[in-house]
Amino acid sequence: MEKDIKSYESKIKELRRLEKRYSCLMKQAFEAGVNDRAYSDKLNQIALKIKQQIMLLRSNLQTH
Repeated sequence: MEKDIKSYESKIKELRRLEKRYSCLMKQAFEAGVNDRAYSDKLNQIALKIKQQIMLLRSNLQTH
């Protein structure tokens, strides 16, 4: 039981870390879009991959 709680807590920490990273990337992409559209697009692609990880992790947390 304690192992399950620690596993859940580590997943929550990972989720929070990914959410912060996603938010930071989206902000950078928005700011970069003014001057360098290609760089902004790259940041958006990275952010999209992180968003997919966030959604998967949330789904896993809800089912357990």
